[in-house]
This record gives sequence, C-alpha cells and structure tokens, in this order.
Amino acid sequence: MPLTIPPLIYANQIDFTPAGNITANKVQSAIEQLDSASVHTSGNENIGGLKIFTDTTDSTNSTSGAVQCRGGLGIAKNLSIGGSLLLSNYPSLIARRTTNLSLTSGQLTNLPYTSEDEDSHNAYSNGIFTVPANCGGKYKVTAQVSINFFNASVAGVPIIVLYVYVNGQNYTCIGRTLATGVSGANDGCGNSVDLPGLVPGNTIEIRVSVSFNGTITVSGSDKCALMINRIA
Repeated sequence: MPLTIPPLIYANQIDFTPAGNITANKVQSAIEQLDSASVHTSGNENIGGLKIFTDTTDSTNSTSGAVQCRGGLGIAKNLSIGGSLLLSNYPSLIARRTTNLSLTSGQLTNLPYTSEDEDSHNAYSNGIFTVPANCGGKYKVTAQVSINFFNASVAGVPIIVLYVYVNGQNYTCIGRTLATGVSGANDGCGNSVDLPGLVPGNTIEIRVSVSFNGTITVSGSDKCALMINRIA
C-alpha cells in the first residue's frame, strides 16, 4: 500500500521523548522549541549565556581564524585579548636615517629615512609613504632631523626647518630651530602632526631646509627618525 502522509496537525499527536534541552513531549512542540533555541543565519537575535568556540585556528587577518566577522563589531564591555591584536588596516612605519645626506643652503630637500625598523605594509619607498589600499583614515606623523655642520663656514645663525608634505604639497611645518652652527656639532628639530582624512594612494613625505654657508650634512643616526601610524 502507498504511504499516506497524515496532515500536519498530526504532529501534535505524535509522542516525543524529551532529550537534551528539549522538554516538549510532542513532535510539533519539540520542533518549535528547537527553532526558538537555535541561532539563525539571518535576522537580529539576542544570544545569552557563555559560548566557547573550541576551534583554535589562528587568525592572521580579518578573513581568517576560528571566528570571522565580515562586518562591524560592537563591544559593549571590556575586550580582553589573549594573543596579539593584529590590525591589518592600520599601517605602521618606523625608520631612521643611517647614512649622511649633503644639503644645499636654502633648498627644500626630500629627506629619505634609509633604515626601516618596521614597515607593516611595505608602504615606504624613496622617502615617500603611500597610504595602502583599504587603509584610509587619520595618520600620526612624527619626524626628526639632525644636522651636522662639518667644517661649514656659517654666516649669521643657521635656521633648520622641517616640513610634512601630503600629495606633494606643503601640509605644515613641524619643526623650526636656530642652529649653533658650530663645526662638528649636531643641531636638529622634530615634532608630530595628525593628518586626518587620508585616502588610499595619498602620499606623505618629509622635507628639510637649512640656511648656511658651506657644506652641511644630515647626520646618519638615531637622532634622525620617522614614525608614521594610522590612528583612526
């Protein structure tokens, strides 16, 4: 004989043995209780209680790991990180000038920092930092310059000026100092500035200008450092 499927209402009459967290004793009620206790793939839901994900897959970027969140994530209380917090769209650069660079009096010169201690996104090259893809936002730039007046014949008081340029245009002066001009002495300046609203492809560079007579050199030392970080 062909199998006849009874009407849906019969599910209310079929016995079910409660198990696990299901307390209903009829099939229809058990199904409804199971649905109400399930996490669904769409829609807004509140999930209570402590949930522990036992998968230990490590995360190295925003689309890997045991738990992946492809949209924004709001945290109402403290967030405790047991391992490293990797911000894949927050570039970080730490560099120093480790070789000397001769300067011409009154000439604005690009100042490359030749030794990179950190360049998270390979964004710095030939003295220019380029904002990487998907990394737009506010950046903090901290730059220093150290000038050595090697055997310079100085008339008056030399002035050292340090600038931050964005997209090839002067954004701001972050350092201005009157140098001693003493032969063999190191003089310098430096400061920090925030650059809001940068977008991928924007460039940041440091330029320096010095007024003097004779030959002077940017010193290659840890007194001549550059740090660029996305902060928001």
